[in-house]
Amino acid sequence: MKKVFGALAVAALLASCSVLDQKVVIQDGSKGQDDPIGLKGKAITVSLLNNGAVRAQGVNTTTPIVSDTFADYTIPPIPAPAVLKGFVFELALATSYNDAQGNPVAVSAVISGANKVCPATFDLTAIGGSVKLSDGADTTGVTIAIVADPTKMTFTQTSACTYSFTSSLLTVTITGDAFTKAKTIFTNGNNLNQVSATLNYTSDNAVVKGQLDLKVGGGKAFAIGGI
Repeated sequence: MKKVFGALAVAALLASCSVLDQKVVIQDGSKGQDDPIGLKGKAITVSLLNNGAVRAQGVNTTTPIVSDTFADYTIPPIPAPAVLKGFVFELALATSYNDAQGNPVAVSAVISGANKVCPATFDLTAIGGSVKLSDGADTTGVTIAIVADPTKMTFTQTSACTYSFTSSLLTVTITGDAFTKAKTIFTNGNNLNQVSATLNYTSDNAVVKGQLDLKVGGGKAFAIGGI
């Protein structure tokens, strides 16, 4: 009996530390399985102007980008004794992504605008943001934070006002009360699921001016199982 209680105590300790948590793949990033929340290829517009002047240092936000509607998820079984307790979505602000046929699409960052100024290099820092999940039955939805890694992107000019850049992985982890609502949105038989995403960033370069256009790359989706 002591051994049984001891095993239960260890299991409880591990569970409390999330050691037993596991990821079960929903979309693995391969052809046709790399657009988990409908944002692949969507443009993000970063404004580097503030009433015609460079933005002062401080966190700024993009105009939200909105996905096309997409179908509910079929969530793979979670191996017992674990149960479904969350979702993880991984998206990329990447230098390339695969189109619907699996062909690579190169991504450049371009500064536009009537008063644009394009330095040789500049950074965006303190990158983060949020996503809002909703569907036809719940237009209010639920909002979850985006965590970026790294939180700094460096842009290097390759031709007039066109830049190569270092990529950043955007991760959205949904657990707790937010997961309960997200699960309902993604599995209630409604194929009108939609995501709205907003990025936060800081641009304190004293020279760069204009509108910076980026695109979201491909991504992956996982279900989180735990005890």
